[in-house]
Amino acid sequence: MGKTFKSFREKQMKIKKTELEIGDWKNGVELVEKIKPDLIGSCGLAILLLVGIIMPHANLLAQETRGKLAGGAGSHDSGEKKYVYLSDIKEQSQRGSFAELGKDGFINANASGRRDSLILADRVYAKGLWMHSVAETVYFINGNYEKFSALIGIGDETGDGGSVVFKVVADGRVIYNSGIFTRKRTPEKIDLNIAGVEKLALLLGDAGDGIASDHGIWADAVLLEKNGDLPLSSGMPVKRERVSCGDPYLYKFAFPVPFNKCDFVIVRKNYLDEIDPAQLPEEKNMNCRASIFATPGEYEPMSLVIYALQDLNSLSIHVEDLRRSASASVIPAKNIQIRSVIRCLEYQTAWRPPSLSKVVSRFLPLCKGLNMKRNQFREFFLIIKVPDESEAGIYEGDVIIRVKNEFKKVRIALEVLPFKLAKSDKTHGVFHKFSLKPEDLDKTRMELRDIKEHGISTIGADLYFNHGSQGRVDDEEVVKGLSLLREFGFAGPVHVGAGLCKLATQYGYDLTGKAINNAGNKKRFEEAARKTMEKYAEIQDRFREFEILALDSDEILRKDRLPVYLYAVETAKQYDSNLKWINFLQVEVANLSLLANNFKELHSKIAPYIDRRVYNGWQLDQWLGKGHGFEELAALMKAGDESGFYYNIIGHIQTPKRRRIIDGLFLWMSPMKSSYTWCYHRYYGNPFDEFDGNGHDAGLAFPSADDNKTPVPTKCWEAVREGIDDARYFRTLETVIEEAGLAAEANAVRKEFEKIKLKYLNILGEVKMGGNADPFDSRYCPCIYAMDRKISSDELQQLRYEIAQYIILLKRAGDNDELEKQAK
Repeated sequence: MGKTFKSFREKQMKIKKTELEIGDWKNGVELVEKIKPDLIGSCGLAILLLVGIIMPHANLLAQETRGKLAGGAGSHDSGEKKYVYLSDIKEQSQRGSFAELGKDGFINANASGRRDSLILADRVYAKGLWMHSVAETVYFINGNYEKFSALIGIGDETGDGGSVVFKVVADGRVIYNSGIFTRKRTPEKIDLNIAGVEKLALLLGDAGDGIASDHGIWADAVLLEKNGDLPLSSGMPVKRERVSCGDPYLYKFAFPVPFNKCDFVIVRKNYLDEIDPAQLPEEKNMNCRASIFATPGEYEPMSLVIYALQDLNSLSIHVEDLRRSASASVIPAKNIQIRSVIRCLEYQTAWRPPSLSKVVSRFLPLCKGLNMKRNQFREFFLIIKVPDESEAGIYEGDVIIRVKNEFKKVRIALEVLPFKLAKSDKTHGVFHKFSLKPEDLDKTRMELRDIKEHGISTIGADLYFNHGSQGRVDDEEVVKGLSLLREFGFAGPVHVGAGLCKLATQYGYDLTGKAINNAGNKKRFEEAARKTMEKYAEIQDRFREFEILALDSDEILRKDRLPVYLYAVETAKQYDSNLKWINFLQVEVANLSLLANNFKELHSKIAPYIDRRVYNGWQLDQWLGKGHGFEELAALMKAGDESGFYYNIIGHIQTPKRRRIIDGLFLWMSPMKSSYTWCYHRYYGNPFDEFDGNGHDAGLAFPSADDNKTPVPTKCWEAVREGIDDARYFRTLETVIEEAGLAAEANAVRKEFEKIKLKYLNILGEVKMGGNADPFDSRYCPCIYAMDRKISSDELQQLRYEIAQYIILLKRAGDNDELEKQAK
């Protein structure tokens, strides 16, 4: 048996990534938004630049354009006008508390080190300096210059955040102090006399309130020689034009086409990755077979991209049955959804301005015929449902792309693995306040079916008991909601709201920490608490497949919620001490240090009143980033605490790849028992238009525009399902190892499995985060971002395949052992 394992490992090392679904494309600039400068100087130079939609997260100015605007690097001579930009000379020293000095741009940590441009008050500057407080940059200028000039302000990329102080120090003497500068303060021009100055220093302070979003820009920072005149400003106004979901501009690629004599090219890619319209696809992925794998009963996605080299009218795409050679086994075409990928603008977060939106490949409506113009691309998303009874083996069939009477084929090879996935031992939940109105029940049922098919085991449905007159407790909403969940096979933990905190405040609870001081009201509240606990017992007895968890005020660590919550729950526990209480814990952004520095103290304070706590993901992430670890969490959970986390879907901070990591690899590595996602959907107006309402249209799936009922998934929603499947692969291997006991193969696989976990735990161990973190930059989720940077999409799929091979190895070893026993 030992030889079997060794042979397997040798084969495993030879697995070729090309046998899997592969899309190793480099992320790059999204060529989406149009920027139109005013006429520059007497030449009337007009430039049209296509740039990335995250303003300012793109390389806005080409190098040759910068040269024309700034006159080139170093000292510039225009007749008798002499000057030098500070960004073109070497500083004597530079130090900063967080980020390096940016010259004519800055390194965007939120975009894995991409170089971004300087934008100040809706103008993009080709020349200037960028600093993150607290910072100091020193220049030796040897008395050669007479004036220093710059336009100062906080960069547009901070949204409404940031508060800084600009200072200029000449030979140790402060010659300029801006006072506190915020985003609301208009950028200011400074012109300072520096005649005879040897040492010039630029300082950026944090205004005494931490360094979050403290991005200071010194636009057009220039030194003038005696009698010198200022050069023309390098700034150009940014005109942000509305780009609609259907705008074909969103699908335009911008690389030279090395092909001829063909109308279009078909490229396979990893479905998790974004398309770079400026990057030529790798030739190895063009017009070639796409190989994927799955288990019986599993959904498996794949992506193809069509690049039009000529106008393509009436393009259609369909797929054949997938058939197993030398067998009657088939995966029918009806089991394969073909969805087109809709690219659109998406807010960075619900609270960031529209100017910081980005184009993402987001929505997946069912594919219909379409027309494509030359130099456009479209991505198609295939979701294959492997029938539960499918035999193991290779199934093949063609995807056919037809344009009028011409067509091309792409071969799909699906390997059905010889085992079924175990149920995850983790809880995967999603928040969804579904409608119980009779006229909405068809839509609600479609949504619940969709949620169930994506592997979700529990729903945060916002079901609450209502308290009527004379102490009556109404459970009608709870019964209707749980009945619907039962109808679609949901089970396990589900939370039901008690409504006692609201009732306590109505009866006059004092938020300074005192109990209700009116004896009559106090008695009425206690009676309501008793009747509510009785309702919980009735509901639990009626819906025994669920574990009813009591939820009252959500996120009790925010503002003044904690005192009233503790009073309400303490009162309720007197009438039912066995009922489990759950809470979703979040700290105000201004008090992040509370979670980071006083975690144990906070944990101890709420321990008697909460049995299940689900921590806000990005705050837990930051706590881990400050040097804490999963071992510390596990130690806390030994006291009976069953913990989980919830990561919000708030704009393009949560990409499909990060969602898969969160619900799969990250949850598996952690001691946490559950992962929740907020939310299935919450939208304003048209869910496919970010800018027609009051904020970000957050969600995983949205009702179709065709009937306002049928769910249209997003890429993130499919990635959640894939993350859940990752967790099931891990659990299946753990189960097979347990069943194999002490067999030699089991011990060998167990060691390899431990190495895998250690490898990815080490990524988290390398995360370093300090200071008062801005939750909206790359440190929003330092651990998830680190895993995103260091684990490619293809590696995630390769890891799953490796786990599958270990499962197959142990199952075959077990079957052989059983045959040997029977033979004896």
